[in-house]
Amino acid sequence: MHNPASLPDRPEHPAPAAQAPLASKEGRLRQRTRMRLVAAAESVMARRGVDGATIQEITGEAELGTGTFYNYFSCKEELAKAVFAIRTEELGRLLDAIGRGANDPARAIAQILRLYVQKSQADPIWGWFLIHAEQGFRQLDEAFADRSRKNLRRGVQEGRFTCGASIDTAVSIILSSLLVTTRNILEGRADADAAIHMSELLLRMLGLSDAESGALAREPLPAFDAATAPAN
Repeated sequence: MHNPASLPDRPEHPAPAAQAPLASKEGRLRQRTRMRLVAAAESVMARRGVDGATIQEITGEAELGTGTFYNYFSCKEELAKAVFAIRTEELGRLLDAIGRGANDPARAIAQILRLYVQKSQADPIWGWFLIHAEQGFRQLDEAFADRSRKNLRRGVQEGRFTCGASIDTAVSIILSSLLVTTRNILEGRADADAAIHMSELLLRMLGLSDAESGALAREPLPAFDAATAPAN
């Protein structure tokens, strides 16, 4: 008969500390796989649009099996929303940084328009995805239009803009102009100066003089780092 005191302790379950590294490793692996699907979806949807993209094409781009897809997302639309949520958050940070840095609502509008186009040129996948996804989702309106409304209301209150009775219409015109201009530039049907001309015309629409609209639309743009904070 064994002496219980001489037997080594054998806990029925591993200690939490022993489980933590394994769980952490599995969590990192799942996150990496999920982000591979997100990156592949963004690339495919930038080329083909959200409606034109297929799960098979996305998993092929990610070099993953179709079965893996369903371990992370229930359908293509859920993945598209995940991609767009990431990009919308990034766009929102950029717009917020501009809003904090520009003490004039007219200058903020001009910078927002031109920086959006500039970012789309620097990262065409990002630009194309936002153009295509805008057709099916409302997040872009939430990220861009809500902030534009705030700038327009502020401009009206400060006497900079004259669109007080039609702010929502002005936002729709601005957003439509921005997407069309960005698309034309990405397709090579317009040069980079189209962003300046668009900004100038929209500022005139909002009530600024020709001279001031032209000056603001041509001001040097602030630099922003990857985190969308003003660069030093």
